[in-house]
Amino acid sequence: MTAPATALTDAVDTIQRQRRSAAAAKAAETRRARLEPAPIGTPYTIGNLTVSIVRDAAVLPGPVVRKPADSAAIFTSTQPDDGREHFRIMLVDVRRRVIGVHTVSVGSQSVSIVHPREVFRVAILGGAAAIVCSHNHPSGDPEPSAEDIALTRRLAQAGALVGIEILDHIITGNGSERFVSLKERGVV
Repeated sequence: MTAPATALTDAVDTIQRQRRSAAAAKAAETRRARLEPAPIGTPYTIGNLTVSIVRDAAVLPGPVVRKPADSAAIFTSTQPDDGREHFRIMLVDVRRRVIGVHTVSVGSQSVSIVHPREVFRVAILGGAAAIVCSHNHPSGDPEPSAEDIALTRRLAQAGALVGIEILDHIITGNGSERFVSLKERGVV
């Protein structure tokens, strides 16, 4: 091989080694980044989903929820009256101060589809210590159905697994101040 050809081969080999070294360094950095917690305020990326939690420091803690009537008052004062069931949760901190209220599902006139994963996704991302569930009966009659009781028990089991207590499940009737507390009925 001639001297210029050898120099060219050596240069190509050097460039390839540098690229492999850079790729190995990047792979090592990616592995470290997955194992180390991200700094606060850094969004987490999972596939094509980016999750970023930002708590507004200007928001003062909400009211304290001590009894079912406290929860019912908050839910009924903000309840949409559109003739459909709305399943909502109230996030509370360890002192039972309201962090926020979130609508999990909007259903039809007689049913709202609710899955524990949707309920607890919000509770976990919101940093809730516990939650109060609520849904309305557009008929105005807040008496729980067998499905309401089964769902409440399923949510309580899921909450126990993730360490987020279900404090109560309030059922309200549209156009009425009446409500039913499933905690008072012994379901929760």
